[in-house]
Amino acid sequence: MASKHIIKCCHCGAEYLPAEIFLPNELLGKPKSIEKDLTGKIINYFGSNMNTTESYCCDYCGRKFKVDANVKFFVDSKTKDFKNTYQTKLSKPSLFLKED
Repeated sequence: MASKHIIKCCHCGAEYLPAEIFLPNELLGKPKSIEKDLTGKIINYFGSNMNTTESYCCDYCGRKFKVDANVKFFVDSKTKDFKNTYQTKLSKPSLFLKED
């Protein structure tokens, strides 16, 4: 299974997956407290920012290289509308099966 997100050592060509190089809380940041206005816009937040740059020492050649992640977020309006209520009818479980 090939991944399109492969990081290669610039010295020897050894391949890594992003999870081998980046720590999730470092890459995405870790906000502790987020202040928003009445419309939902962020006014201020406390905690760490995203860190999209990481240095790594290659496991194969031992040389250090730097990786810069280019993270993009896409928003899709074609999602389910969770404002409407949905109902699922449940039936009472039975201990006995019908036999013909």
